[in-house]
Amino acid sequence: MLGVLVDGPGCARSPHPSQVLLPTQLAVVAERDGAAGPEPVSLVLDLRRNSRDQLDVRISPGLRLWDGRHLWDLTASFDARGHGLRVSDVKAGLGGDVPLFGAEPLAVVGLTRRAAWVQLPNGAVFECQLSRAECVESAVAPLPMSHLGPGSGFALTLEGGDLKLRLPFAKAETVLLEHVQRLVGVHWVHETWLDHDPVLDRTYRGRGSLTAVARQITPDGDLHDWADAEPMVVDAPWQVQAGADGWSGPRDASFSIAVAHSDGAGGPGVQGSLGERSLCFAGRVRDDDWMLADALVFRVGSETSRVSLELGSAGGAGAHDGSAIVRGGWFSRSYEYCVRASTSKLPPGDVPFSASFEDHDDASSSVISSASSSHGAGEGAIRVGS
Repeated sequence: MLGVLVDGPGCARSPHPSQVLLPTQLAVVAERDGAAGPEPVSLVLDLRRNSRDQLDVRISPGLRLWDGRHLWDLTASFDARGHGLRVSDVKAGLGGDVPLFGAEPLAVVGLTRRAAWVQLPNGAVFECQLSRAECVESAVAPLPMSHLGPGSGFALTLEGGDLKLRLPFAKAETVLLEHVQRLVGVHWVHETWLDHDPVLDRTYRGRGSLTAVARQITPDGDLHDWADAEPMVVDAPWQVQAGADGWSGPRDASFSIAVAHSDGAGGPGVQGSLGERSLCFAGRVRDDDWMLADALVFRVGSETSRVSLELGSAGGAGAHDGSAIVRGGWFSRSYEYCVRASTSKLPPGDVPFSASFEDHDDASSSVISSASSSHGAGEGAIRVGS
């Protein structure tokens, strides 16, 4: 909080001291182009850069707005009354139906940390409080294309379908999302609102993106080469993309992943000619019941090159496709995998990427992922160094 208040002889106390609360997180809900039309997507960003000078960001499908205390989740519902809208607080596990119903699905046209503006099929718009089942007829103006944050230098802009973020002292704007049609909700979260619950901290500071740093890698299943890496950890309930009812927690299915790049150097599976960039992945996978079909799946590139690393049958170290090693354990397994140089001519910059663990148990299966894979390789990315 910035501000100066002087109170002394000859000075009058100002009833309105100058105060500017600088935001520490940003929550955004937007509509982007999808295969079947506009699709809602939600973002949560930690505006404080991590140790690799990156912004921690999480992108997920659907209407979810984080206000610092609640994670409001808005989902379509349908029963004998017709199409409706269900609002729940994911953190508290509470929920309720908005008292509006129609013959066709309702549309959320605006969202703040306290209310949602819902449009009925007949065009009428209602303002509905998120914390209680109460709606009143209203009107809503669309959010502007530019949304200035509190304090100098903060701005969220939508230009030509690109959602961009500008922060104080930043050299350039950061493109958060492409092919965006409009903003639905924006909330700048201040330190005074932060809930320091460890589960929330771990969940909302998780990253959907990784930076591939240059390093010498010999894929042998020994992760000492990665001692200084900063991995992405995928172990939160909202990262379960399929089979949520069958997922019982991080011990059931979770993983970590770090990435590096090598230019014609390293060990087996990393050899390549000059200018060919090889990507290497490493981390650990947890599972309480290993099955033959269990697999870690990488999706790399805009055209979605899919690589599946089978984990269920790897009781010890062993090669996989000539370029990966897995070391087994009772509850966890470590892995190293290097994409062959012939398939990894990746230019410097952001490369679409997601990693998923497909966990198959006797009675159920689930998929937990670093990013939604509804758009190509997913909402995440690897930034490949030059």
